Amino acid sequence: MYLYRCGFACPLVDENFKSKAALGEVLRVPETAKQKRLFEGVSVYSDLRIAQTQAKRFNPPAKYLVELHIPDAGSIPCESTGSHTSPFGLLLDGFA
Repeated sequence: MYLYRCGFACPLVDENFKSKAALGEVLRVPETAKQKRLFEGVSVYSDLRIAQTQAKRFNPPAKYLVELHIPDAGSIPCESTGSHTSPFGLLLDGFA
């Protein structure tokens, strides 16, 4: 499986692959089990075109896209949130 992650610097550093929770940010929406899980995950996209579109929406825009190869037999949990036409995935506990 190939997934795409937006990046803001080159070379990428560990912080580019950490969740907002792991970076010490504060959850700003009401804390539900789903919101907490999303906050602790790492956002990725399963479609390159969707990732490119989303990268432009950041302020400032993300300048880089990282292609991640997740082996089918891998142990990194993924889930689809169904937020976009291309399923928006989360790598839960993957890089935190």
